[in-house]
Amino acid sequence: NIDANVNAAGRIVSVGDVDFGTYDPTDPSPNNANGSVAVRATKGITYKLYISETGLGVRQMDDAGSERLNFELYTNSARTIRWEEDSASAPTYTSTSNALSTKNIYGQIPPLENVASGIYYAQLVITMEF
Repeated sequence: NIDANVNAAGRIVSVGDVDFGTYDPTDPSPNNANGSVAVRATKGITYKLYISETGLGVRQMDDAGSERLNFELYTNSARTIRWEEDSASAPTYTSTSNALSTKNIYGQIPPLENVASGIYYAQLVITMEF
């Protein structure tokens, strides 16, 4: 006999940073940037992807001091559908093959944020759950 047990598996293969570059807080237009997450999953399994917030209650970058710069992450280029922050509200995807699947991350800093100059940073966690 020859047999094999195929695991239901999934993994995050790579994540592309969302780099906003230089933000002008006097500009009345939002600052947009794009990133991505690439995943692989066993054919036929369902999974969820979500991006945890910064722990501040909202998505914000900080300057290692007291300043906070708001931002949001979206799943669509129109920036109308937020990347969810937890499993309960995250959408479910179904893998149709084990090929690499890339999901875009569309970031936006709102216009006219009242912040001081400096370098702002946030580190988020992307979770794949199946």
